[in-house]
Amino acid sequence: MGCACSTDRQIDESWDDFPLKEDGWVMSHEALRKNMREFKEVLEVINGVANDSKNAENPELGWMTSNIAEWYPFFHKLVHAHHDHEEETFFPFVKERVELPPRFSADHNGLIEALDKCGKMVEELQKASQEVKSSPLQDVEALQKEFINFCDMMEEHFKEEEKCIPLVREKFKPSEMHKLEKDKIIPTLQWYDTGNHIAPLDDTGKTKWMSEQGIPWVIQKLVIWPQVRKYNSKVQNLLDEIRVPEKREQKTEKIAAKK
Repeated sequence: MGCACSTDRQIDESWDDFPLKEDGWVMSHEALRKNMREFKEVLEVINGVANDSKNAENPELGWMTSNIAEWYPFFHKLVHAHHDHEEETFFPFVKERVELPPRFSADHNGLIEALDKCGKMVEELQKASQEVKSSPLQDVEALQKEFINFCDMMEEHFKEEEKCIPLVREKFKPSEMHKLEKDKIIPTLQWYDTGNHIAPLDDTGKTKWMSEQGIPWVIQKLVIWPQVRKYNSKVQNLLDEIRVPEKREQKTEKIAAKK
């Protein structure tokens, strides 16, 4: 579930060629895990900057909080889309042959509430960082605490879902899951879904994944890789400019040069 792209590739009727780590459901979880792990790293950096500042005049606070305020809506949409795919497409299909725990759907409500709450706190943090007379440290710490809680909830939810994968594979053929993705999920995906789905893989891994999915070389070159580059530039870079020292230095120097 949740593959970023697929084709009319001939799918074998055996799961032997599809290890669990390459399962679309697991890959979608791993992509969100990467998002959460890196955002926690970013918040730790911002905490350090806020803690070192006696007020909000540190120029890094301004652009860093602007970055996360721009990034979080993408993350928000990715999580929503993941849950929607499960609730509206994947779960109803699987329930025809597999009894899924009721808590799967119940969990989604609490997770979305926590996701929304963190989003509001990101907005509040950005506003606080613009107030010269106040330090945003407390806002950063509050957001960190809430986001860690959200991540813990998501991880528990992911693990419970992943326990069901062997049973789902027992009841469904690869070709059946492939058709579900191709007909019901892929048409709803946006450009950032593709980039995020395979973001945990390095470039070699991305190419290998595309080839294993049966994606023609021309589609890889003209469609998938441009989407990956766009994702890296417009989404991933918003976090990397904060969490990667070299990029952070370059961004800070660029901001200073404009003044």
